[in-house]
Amino acid sequence: MSKLKATVAVAAALLLGAGGASAGSVTVTFPSASSPWLSATNGPGTGVPSNYMWTTGDYITQTFTGTGFGAVDALTYSFPVYDFLGSENETLNVVINGVAVDSQTVPGCGYCGSTGTESNSVTFAPIAGGGTYTLTIELTNTIAPGDGSINFPGDGTFTLTSAPEPASLVLLGSGLIGLASLRRRKHA
Repeated sequence: MSKLKATVAVAAALLLGAGGASAGSVTVTFPSASSPWLSATNGPGTGVPSNYMWTTGDYITQTFTGTGFGAVDALTYSFPVYDFLGSENETLNVVINGVAVDSQTVPGCGYCGSTGTESNSVTFAPIAGGGTYTLTIELTNTIAPGDGSINFPGDGTFTLTSAPEPASLVLLGSGLIGLASLRRRKHA
């Protein structure tokens, strides 16, 4: 095999190797019947609806394994919230592996008892998880006693998007350098 053919073969293999580890995504149902929650009012529980939540630190969480992603850097989500707040607003953090990636505000609605949807798409610095990611929705403020609460009735969707792995970026860069040097040699 000539030097030119060998260089082309190596560059192609490097590019294909880098492409094989490119970004991907996985969608999970959260909150779900398996989601553990903690309410200062009602203690711990599992499943949805998540009971009454109105105190800083109340949360609903769930761990997902086997995503195949070493790190994630984007999230698109949509989840329902049952709103029985009086006049105050409730602030929620959306958290991945202990890192808050977004915040939402559920407005007080005069004890309306309606179900609304919180949704957004966010990007952030890569969060490593080695294929395992814990999603959490946590309350960050406390509503005054008697001014209502919220809960999570379930069937939300969270789409995690993987960050390209550093090794993939190195392979892609090496492949591009190889192709560039091949092109220079061909035209020289």
